[in-house]
Amino acid sequence: MDHREKVQHFIDDMRSRGIGSYTSAPPLYRLLWLLGSEVRPPHFQSFLALATLTGTVFGVLFGVFMYFWQWRSMGMSIRVTIVAAAVTGALFGVLLAAYYKWSAHRLKLPDWEHYTPLSRADRDGPHI
Repeated sequence: MDHREKVQHFIDDMRSRGIGSYTSAPPLYRLLWLLGSEVRPPHFQSFLALATLTGTVFGVLFGVFMYFWQWRSMGMSIRVTIVAAAVTGALFGVLLAAYYKWSAHRLKLPDWEHYTPLSRADRDGPHI
């Protein structure tokens, strides 16, 4: 099974567990996969990698948007904008990484290398 197929199986497996497809595979990751990157889904990334990736992207987009939408007209300097965006991105990244690590633990997900989608019956055990 190649990376793309494994990711699709993961999304389907998460959907069967009640996890939305955009939670298990957020738009940033879908874009990276579309561009050919074989990055692991967020549930399988390390805390640091997840916090860094999501925090950096969010911080940059947030900073640019807020600067042109509101902060420039308020006279906020670029230096203050960069600090505000960095702090916001760091907080966002840490909180999102904490959520995904908690979710992976709650779902009892193995490492990505050992992940194989199970049917609901295999995962939940026999029903009597």
